[in-house]
This record gives sequence, structure tokens and C-alpha cells, in this order.
Amino acid sequence: MSDSKESNPGGRPSDYPEKIELAKGYLDSYKTEVPSVAGLALHMGVARSTVYAWAENKEYSEFSYIVEQVLANQEVKLTDGGLKGDYNASVTKLMLSKHGYAEKVQSEVSGPNGKPVETTTTTWNLTGVRPADQGKEDSET
Repeated sequence: MSDSKESNPGGRPSDYPEKIELAKGYLDSYKTEVPSVAGLALHMGVARSTVYAWAENKEYSEFSYIVEQVLANQEVKLTDGGLKGDYNASVTKLMLSKHGYAEKVQSEVSGPNGKPVETTTTTWNLTGVRPADQGKEDSET
């Protein structure tokens, strides 16, 4: 899936300036409803693991910034599209979990006087989880 110019995921490719321009191009005009790291990797012609490796490399701050922008755009599109009902709620919820969103449900079945009381609370919490902190799973972020 990678081209012959691509080096190992931790190394700088010989055509790095071209790859940066491709990444910027994806940011400006991705062809999907919701931008993704997988879409960025396909657009650049590299493996998703290579995208993550470059994003973590301190020498590639420009590339790391582009990946952060793809993820931020993804989060905003999912949030807006989910609230408007444009996207499937289950898929939106699953994808937003990669951005640190979580649903918490608490139930209480009986009150202090023994009377049955049912209380359900649903809260969304943003916990600051980054995709790189989640074990670099091969699932889409």
C-alpha cells in the first residue's frame, strides 16, 4: 500500500515536502463527509501507522499540526452533524468516544424511605483523551 519512496514509519521519507503538501491539500479539501486519519493516509499514499509515527515525531511539528487539525475538524463535524441528526447516532457516538466523549448512566432503584424511586442521569464528559494515548489501535479515529 505504500509507495517506493516511503521510508519506515519512524524515518523521514525522501519526498517529505511533497507529503506535507498532500497533507495540507487533504485539510483544505477532503473528499469525505468527516475527515479522518485513514482518509489522510489514503490521500498521501502512506500507511495509517506512518501518519501516526510522523505525528508523534518532534521533528515534524508541521505534520503533527495537520493531523491535529484533521482530528479537530472530525470532532466538530461529528458534533454538529450528530446534533442536527445528519449522522447515524450510534456511529457518531462511537467516533466521538475517540475524542474523549463518554456517556455515563446512573440509576437508583429505591429511595431512603424504601419507596421505589428510579433516577437516571446521562452526562457527557470530555476527558482530554488523545488518539495516540489509546494504544495506537488500528481502529479509525
